[in-house]
Amino acid sequence: MTNNPAKILALVDLGINVVNRIPLHIDPSNENKAYIATKEKKMGHWPSSP
Repeated sequence: MTNNPAKILALVDLGINVVNRIPLHIDPSNENKAYIATKEKKMGHWPSSP
């Protein structure tokens, strides 16, 4: 379970066959909206909200 594409690539690089990804969906709070947006924009994470 991840929204981080780098984690999937790291597993594949280690020879682990990733056949599915289960996205983690959350409703961002006022306290973490900026943090979640930064992860999506700067780190390439897939969106957290559906």
